[in-house]
Amino acid sequence: MPGSSLTRARAKKDSGLMAEKFGEEELVPKWAGQLLSEIQSVKETCNVRFDNLDKAIAQLKKDSKATSQRINNAEKRISEIEDQANSQGKTMGDLSKDVKALQGKMLDLEARSRRNNLILAGLPEGKEAGGISPLLDKILRHFLKLSDTISAPEIERAHRALRPIPDPGHPPRHIIIRFLRWSDKNEVFKTLASAKGKLTWDGHDLRMFQDFPMEIQRQRDSYRELRSILRKENVRHGILYPARLIVTINEETFIFKEPKEAEKVLKEKRPDLFGM
Repeated sequence: MPGSSLTRARAKKDSGLMAEKFGEEELVPKWAGQLLSEIQSVKETCNVRFDNLDKAIAQLKKDSKATSQRINNAEKRISEIEDQANSQGKTMGDLSKDVKALQGKMLDLEARSRRNNLILAGLPEGKEAGGISPLLDKILRHFLKLSDTISAPEIERAHRALRPIPDPGHPPRHIIIRFLRWSDKNEVFKTLASAKGKLTWDGHDLRMFQDFPMEIQRQRDSYRELRSILRKENVRHGILYPARLIVTINEETFIFKEPKEAEKVLKEKRPDLFGM
């Protein structure tokens, strides 16, 4: 219809005029534009933060890789150190065995160097003023009951123990006697050891014993209590070199290397010795 076409044309014209008057932006609400702007700002901020996060993760991966490498190197070094420690432990064990063997040899050499020695105890200080060798010759002749026509055992050298002269009232220093021949020393010791009672000379009570290294003497002294019991009960016994106890019970002979071992066997064989 012509009227209707005219109406539509007029409406279109009015719409164009309104658009020109108010502008197209007036068709979008103001709050919607602000929201879009804020969303865009948040997006940019998130992008920046995600970029920083990516960088941090990349750095962490790098650090983790470096740390892992250091740990691997440390484990390798620890393994090498453990291997070295095991090797050194074995070496130390071997060295300890060698040192123990050398100590045994040194102790044996020291004992052999003292093999010809006897120690005289109880002789007052100053008695050797006229010479120690002539004095010892008189003492040995007295104990061995030698006549003037028989030579006394030959002494290579003799001297007091190398320590300061004791104050009056204190025990005198021992005299160390070294015989020229071991056979003479052994004969003198056997003769004096078998003598009953004290060794008395010029009114002085003397004692004579063998010269052992301190370690061997300590080992021999460890049997002292047992030997006292055996001696009291007249049980045949003795000390073998360097420090072994030999005991004969009921015609059976036992040799012990340790006091505990000896005590255990003796309690089984002769409980009466210990009041059992």
